[in-house]
Amino acid sequence: MTGDDSGISIVDQLYQTIAQYSAPIFLCHRSDKSILDNGMVFFLDIGAGPFGVSANHVFEDFKKVRNDSDLVCQIGDIVFDPIERIIEEDPESDIITFSINDIELNKIQRIAHKPPNDAWPPQSLNQGDDIVFCGYSGAGRIVTGDLITWSPTCCLYPVTATHDDYLIIQFNREDWVLLHSQACVPTEYKG
Repeated sequence: MTGDDSGISIVDQLYQTIAQYSAPIFLCHRSDKSILDNGMVFFLDIGAGPFGVSANHVFEDFKKVRNDSDLVCQIGDIVFDPIERIIEEDPESDIITFSINDIELNKIQRIAHKPPNDAWPPQSLNQGDDIVFCGYSGAGRIVTGDLITWSPTCCLYPVTATHDDYLIIQFNREDWVLLHSQACVPTEYKG
């Protein structure tokens, strides 16, 4: 099954879309380039410039080891202090936003998602609408010398119920299907 005339499957198109708006974020040792922890970030621009969105617990891990001079935080080849870039954080909702600029996004070959026609906030989802979950797990990391490659792991699931300020997605383990794509251009960086 393909989504257009290119012959690329819908799953592969999904992976390519996800990969252009997201990237792994990781904490690694300067000395031996080994990765201590990683998570995922996605990029948005709702009219005032790009910013990154991640899970707050990922940044909490960075805060714990911030003063260790052998550890650095990276997105691709960009080394930065994520704590200095925080725009807003909400530990209860487990969401954090941080600054990133177009030059940095270009360096890691990513773009910020811009809502169509500058429509923000986005249209509400309804029960039964599909939603994509994505992440860059440590298990999906391939290390070859000093080159590290990641591809996203994703699943597609329908919204079970909607409320004014949150969605419910009920996962049934027996129905789980992880989408995997060989067509996704993986994230690579040299340690």
